[in-house]
Amino acid sequence: MFLLCMAETHGCFTQGVEMIARCQEMVMLKDNEGLLRELVKLKAIVDQFAYVFGKISVNPNSGENFANPVEVLNQTQSHGLLLTGVL
Repeated sequence: MFLLCMAETHGCFTQGVEMIARCQEMVMLKDNEGLLRELVKLKAIVDQFAYVFGKISVNPNSGENFANPVEVLNQTQSHGLLLTGVL
């Protein structure tokens, strides 16, 4: 379930990197209205994460939504997904 949620997160955020770049551009241009528009779009993407991560539970009684934190950490390390300083 955890890896499925990570895939969903990646799918939600594919346009996010471009939006962040546009936000930086608006800051450099000192375009406050443009920045506000881009930040609102970015917030709409980030708000979707709550629904994605809401599927994960650390409660062992939650059935298929259970994600054992230790197991997840071991999986991410074995797949090379752990970024230094992130976890």
